[in-house]
Amino acid sequence: MKDTSSLILNIIVTFVCTLFLQTLVSYSMKGNGEIQYSILAKSKNDHQAVITISNTSKSAISDLKIIVPTGVDTKEIISSNPIKVDTSEHNLTDQDLKLLSVSIIPPSTRTTILIPLHQDSQCCEFANLDRLQLTENNGLYLDPPLLAAFKRGFEIAFIFMLIYIPITIYVFQKLRETSTKLDESHDKIEEASNKIKDLQDSVTIEHRKIRRKSHKEIAKVHLRSAKIKATLVRTISDYSKELNFWKDTIRKMLYDLSVDTKTADRLFESITDTLETYRTQSRIANDAEATLKLVKELNADASSNRGN
Repeated sequence: MKDTSSLILNIIVTFVCTLFLQTLVSYSMKGNGEIQYSILAKSKNDHQAVITISNTSKSAISDLKIIVPTGVDTKEIISSNPIKVDTSEHNLTDQDLKLLSVSIIPPSTRTTILIPLHQDSQCCEFANLDRLQLTENNGLYLDPPLLAAFKRGFEIAFIFMLIYIPITIYVFQKLRETSTKLDESHDKIEEASNKIKDLQDSVTIEHRKIRRKSHKEIAKVHLRSAKIKATLVRTISDYSKELNFWKDTIRKMLYDLSVDTKTADRLFESITDTLETYRTQSRIANDAEATLKLVKELNADASSNRGN
């Protein structure tokens, strides 16, 4: 509805603007005036040619050429305003006709000229209306210049609108179809953009889940590894304690057999060198304590990860 109203308003505005411009152009090109010609019968044998000259310019019209029968006497010509009528020096090929020159037609007035004719005479023709910028109008009524310009402008504007309206309606329909297609394309693009955004959000959420799960799994692996290590270290530590116990027992037995301390130590060192069991020394206990401390820390991290 809104588009239709805009179209109608556009057509009306275009018509008014075209009418105004064409009226202005027609009025500016109206020339110097118009001439109206008719034959008036006075009696059976006598007629009069009635020539009405509307001079709309601001200067007098001079040397208007009128072709009349040779029997016309310039002294018998009557006019409503003072004018000058002379017989032109230019000879015509038709000997029955002669050329009159009418001058000093006053400006901004309407002048009527009466030319007496015989019954068989033919009158009148105008030879230089184009040069004088005059228009011949054989109607019964001469419109004022502005009204004549308006009528001319209306005719041109009406013809223009007959061409303009179908073209405008066609272009308007095509533009509306294009606009509809653009709106549909925009909706599709926006829908696709929303889907892509939703997919990106889903991927981001899934990535976070996988990352969190991976961290938990890695923590579990570390914890499991630490527990295994702790178990092994604890077992080795137990073996080391038991070994130390038997070492001390053997050392006491050697002492009871009057073997000195240095000899006993060399004996144990020789056994260690032969078996290459250097890690059975007291470091094992320290390693076990460090490993147990690490296991406790990993347990604490795993508990915090489960809470998150």
